[in-house]
Amino acid sequence: MRDKKWISIGRIFLGLTILVWVMFVGLNSQAFAAGDQLRLSHHYPATHMMGKGYALFAKLVNEKTNGQINVKIYPGGTLIDGHESFDGVKSGTVDASCMISNYQIGHIPELDSYGLPFLFDNHDHFRRTLDNGLFKALSDLYAKNNIKLMNYFPKGAIHIYHKTKHLMKPEDFKGEDLRGLGGYVTLMIQQLGANAVTIGSPGEVTTALQRGMIHGITTNFSAHVGRGWWEYAPVVSYLNLAEAGEGLGINMDYWNKQSPETQKILMEAAREMNELEWRLIKEGDEEECFKQWKAKKCPVKVITPEQKAVMSKVLQPLYDKARKELPMAPLAIKLAEENVK
Repeated sequence: MRDKKWISIGRIFLGLTILVWVMFVGLNSQAFAAGDQLRLSHHYPATHMMGKGYALFAKLVNEKTNGQINVKIYPGGTLIDGHESFDGVKSGTVDASCMISNYQIGHIPELDSYGLPFLFDNHDHFRRTLDNGLFKALSDLYAKNNIKLMNYFPKGAIHIYHKTKHLMKPEDFKGEDLRGLGGYVTLMIQQLGANAVTIGSPGEVTTALQRGMIHGITTNFSAHVGRGWWEYAPVVSYLNLAEAGEGLGINMDYWNKQSPETQKILMEAAREMNELEWRLIKEGDEEECFKQWKAKKCPVKVITPEQKAVMSKVLQPLYDKARKELPMAPLAIKLAEENVK
C-alpha cells in the first residue's frame, strides 16, 4: 500500500511538472509570436563603420530571443534608401531603419536645433546633453510620427573638405561652391560667404567633385574617407562645425504589439548598439581620422580657439533665427550650455 501511495504521489508530481513546463513554453511562444521577423533597412554598405552597430543589434536580438525574432538586415539601400527611412518606418513599409537628422529635417524641422554651429565642443559634450534631456525631446518628436526612437549617437562631426585650400576664417569661404547638407549646415556655410550647392546621392557628390561643379564638401570623417571623397577634396579643415545625429527607429505599431519581455530585449540590444556606435565614432573622429588622413597625404589644419571665436561671432545670427523658428532650439541651446565641462 505504501509503495502504491508513493507511486501516486510521483505521478501527481510528474503531471504538475509537465503542466508547468507546457505553460512556460506556451507563454514564451506567445511572448515572441507578435514579431517573428523584423525588417531592418539602412543605406550603409555592409562593411561601413556605421553598419556595424545595426549588425550587432540584429545579432543580439536573434540570440536573446533564441531565433524567435529574426532580424533581417537590408544594407546598402537594397530595400529603401536613407532618404526614405523616415517614411518607411512611419508607414510600416519596413519595421526599423536609421533615423538620420540631416535627411529628416524636412519631416521634423526641430532636428535642426542641435545642428547649430559650434553648439557642442566635442562628442562627450553632445552625449551629456543627450543624456540630460535632449534625447527625450528627440524621442517625443519621433513618437508623434509613429516611430519609437531606440537610441541616438553621432554620425560624426562636420568638417570642410576642399580641393585645394583650407577654410579657417570667414574670408576663406567667400565665393566657394560647397556642397551643403541642408538646414542650418547649409545656412552656416552661406553665412560664412560660400555658395551652398544641394546635391542628392553620394554618387552625385563624387561626380560633382570630379567635374569641378563644387570646390568642396561639408561632411564627416567616415564619409570623406569611406566614400572615397578624399581623392577629390583632400584638404581638411578640421572645424567641428556641427554634429549630425542618428538613431535606430522602430515602427510604433510593431513596437506596441510586442510583449514587455520582447520590448526589454529590443531595448537591451539597442543600448549595446548605442555603446558600440559611440565608441566607433569617437575613436574615428578623434584618433583614427588623423591616421587615415596622414596615410592618404591629406593636409589637415585644426581650428584654433581664436579662429573659432571669430567664426562664432559671424554665425551668431543663426542662433537668433533658430530661437524664433524652431520650437526646440531654446531647449537645445539651454541644455548644451548646462552640460559644458
